[in-house]
Amino acid sequence: LDEVATSLVRINYEIDGEAKSGNGVIVQMDQKTYLLTNQHIILGAEKLRFITVSGQRLSPRSVELSSNRDLARLALKEGSGLTLSPLALMNTPIAVFTEDNENKQSVEHGKIIGIGSGKFEISAQFDESSNGAPALNAQKEVVGIAGYSQESARHAMKTGTRFDESTRHFCYRVSNKGWKK
Repeated sequence: LDEVATSLVRINYEIDGEAKSGNGVIVQMDQKTYLLTNQHIILGAEKLRFITVSGQRLSPRSVELSSNRDLARLALKEGSGLTLSPLALMNTPIAVFTEDNENKQSVEHGKIIGIGSGKFEISAQFDESSNGAPALNAQKEVVGIAGYSQESARHAMKTGTRFDESTRHFCYRVSNKGWKK
């Protein structure tokens, strides 16, 4: 956690007067510095505040939304960030940063257990408080962004499989294509 704290971002905001929070990560993309997070965290939010886990306040300059994923990238003036990994391979060990009710950061470890074109499934557990958090590989590269968890419904075809009454956790792949201002 200490090694990547300057790149992990806590996003505080309000929706209809209710205080909420989410996560983000600072990355290098297209030779620029961006804050990556989920669209659903920032769209419709008021009083947005972006602060790194190490305490630095950020002021994004512009916003771009992915046209095919629940991802947003906010341009930062300058600085350094984590690199993106072009590969999301089965069984790749990953770590996802989570937070408890007292805003204490922790790390959930797992591996990639399913791969799709725009997202991948991981064995590490997370809940909505981790939305927007990075999934990092062992080289501390961003493999994806925590997106959502899904309860698996009971069905005869799933009985006896890992999908039988389980909660599945998905991350979005990050691409250099499909961003719109």
